[in-house]
Amino acid sequence: MYNEYLERTEYVDYDDPEVKSRAERLRGGSEDELSLIRNTYYFVRDEIKHSWDVQDRRVTMSASDTLKAGVGICWAKANLLAALLRANGIPAGFSYQRLTLGDTPDTGFCIHAMNTVFVTCLNKWIRLDARGNKEGVNAEFSIDEEKLAFMIRSEGEADYHDNHSYPDKGLMKVLRESTDACDMYLHHLPDQLSYGVTYKIATSDDMESMMSSRFEMLRVVNDLDIDHEYSDEILECSREYFKNGDHTTILAMDGKRVIGCATICYIYIMPTFSHPTGKRAHLMNVYTMKEWQRHGIARKMVSMLIDEAWKRGTTEISLDATEEGRFLYRKLGFVESAEGMVLTKV
Repeated sequence: MYNEYLERTEYVDYDDPEVKSRAERLRGGSEDELSLIRNTYYFVRDEIKHSWDVQDRRVTMSASDTLKAGVGICWAKANLLAALLRANGIPAGFSYQRLTLGDTPDTGFCIHAMNTVFVTCLNKWIRLDARGNKEGVNAEFSIDEEKLAFMIRSEGEADYHDNHSYPDKGLMKVLRESTDACDMYLHHLPDQLSYGVTYKIATSDDMESMMSSRFEMLRVVNDLDIDHEYSDEILECSREYFKNGDHTTILAMDGKRVIGCATICYIYIMPTFSHPTGKRAHLMNVYTMKEWQRHGIARKMVSMLIDEAWKRGTTEISLDATEEGRFLYRKLGFVESAEGMVLTKV
């Protein structure tokens, strides 16, 4: 589960001997999962100094760089915390805020990094901010109410509430091209993330992605436990449909991670005067992960499917909408319909 949040990467290099050794020491001094997460967080927050706070000009980037130097800005410290947690089998990712450089918007903006952590014993994600405390900054470990280093306080700032499995490439590029951390902090901090959502029409090669996103959607919509076991019948029939059914499925991707999906199923019936081709379609399986909602992803996927359906000669698209989804569908041209009746096998 959450394998992408356990991967070793160029920046989250937990296979480095010193990172592995530190992770083992933290595990050895912890009683259980929660205490391990807490101890790891406080180690990075307190023992690894923030470059600006101590005016250290060394630029660190990867987890191993940051651990060895003992300093780093929040982007680098987030890499280290993710690496130490992943080394102990705890899924960890990255979340960001857009903050003012000074007290007001006219001072400009920058991107602040923190971590997401999946706590298995609580079956939920939490966010931890290991920037390092100072006067006016007081982040703490918390499994309930978030206690972050910064709060959103002015126009133009934003808490993205995102959860990425890898650090933002644009931020890493800034670190890679910088030679003076203090100069970078003063003059070269970007004010936008470089993450971009990509969209693809799924093929048979994407079977596991289609299956996992479908059942994630079913779990969330039906409020099922994260370890809910689906029947063999629904698993086998879903796989068969994705393999041989007449459909188009769109996957929204954040890097290699599927963050959204949508499917349109094509139906061929006897032609009528209003539908002379007999080609209809039903839209379903529209889902965007919580942290990516309200970014226009569902609208983009549905629009792509509508265009594909029209290209195929479809003359009508139906759907079963949740109340919260109706606003989007109305914006895309769908109207309420009370036509027909239905008989369900009991």
